[in-house]
Amino acid sequence: MKNKYIAPSLLLSAISLIGLGGAFSVASADTDDSTPRWERFAERFGLNKDEVRTYVEEERANYFEEKKQLMNDRLSVYVAEGRITEEQKNMIIAKQDEMRAEHSSWIDLSPQERRDKQKEHREEFSQWAQDNGIDIPLGLGGGHGFGGVHGRK
Repeated sequence: MKNKYIAPSLLLSAISLIGLGGAFSVASADTDDSTPRWERFAERFGLNKDEVRTYVEEERANYFEEKKQLMNDRLSVYVAEGRITEEQKNMIIAKQDEMRAEHSSWIDLSPQERRDKQKEHREEFSQWAQDNGIDIPLGLGGGHGFGGVHGRK
């Protein structure tokens, strides 16, 4: 019974991964200021904003690449176990890549706008999964993504 929910739980975690990274969105949500945290950091320490932004974007890209590989590995295990097909695995990866490509335009959005975009993506992904016969029970995964409740581990 427990194994029945592992694959769908990971798929829901993938939805969370599609969101704009918990550390940046949650940290920004703590303030009413719509200025991105990286920009406030650059101002406070007298750093070049473009260099800081480039660094943040590179780190985010590296983080998501690591998580993408982890998801790919887990999906491969599920294919080997017969929980999903290779075709479903490839469809999931392609959909994630498609949705992730949109995220670079979110960096200048306010925290609320990012949350709204994340919600739209989760709903879109859930509908897409349902349309393609991929079972993703809602409510599993807790919405905390790969890093757990407290960020990267």
